[in-house]
Amino acid sequence: MLPGMRARRDGLIVNLGSMAPYVPIPFHGYLSASKAAVNTYSDTLRMDLKGLGIAVTTVEPGFVATHQGERFDALKVGRSIEDYACAERRATAVFEQGQRAGGNPQAVAAVIMRIIRTNKPARHYLVGKERAFVQLSRPLPAATVEAFFTRRFSAQREPEMIARQAAVD
Repeated sequence: MLPGMRARRDGLIVNLGSMAPYVPIPFHGYLSASKAAVNTYSDTLRMDLKGLGIAVTTVEPGFVATHQGERFDALKVGRSIEDYACAERRATAVFEQGQRAGGNPQAVAAVIMRIIRTNKPARHYLVGKERAFVQLSRPLPAATVEAFFTRRFSAQREPEMIARQAAVD
């Protein structure tokens, strides 16, 4: 596709990212890291192709109800590390709940259609109810955002884990 776009000196690439790079979700660093890579790749590709008349944008949805019935903990390779197994289960349960209650995938499709119809697409398009939080959190200190998500995903250490650690110390 890209060779044809280069030959025409015209085209549009729409990559699908996520809000995960902006929203630290405990025990889901792999998701945030991979989606951050999509964003960075799209940003550099946009710079590479701009002079050729090819636009590159990234659609970044929040929770979207696309994994109905799928359990994320079932996708794990290996077993949990005992020191954080309880906190990981709680964080994954909150993540799954958000996924089940997530927005309609048609909202993401509608944004993509709007992008296709525009002459000058933006760099990134945040889609979903989590959009407001991402925008509001940008001026906040990173520690404040991290504390919020630690509480939100109930990833605090279990009391028995704290007692065990205190006995070791």
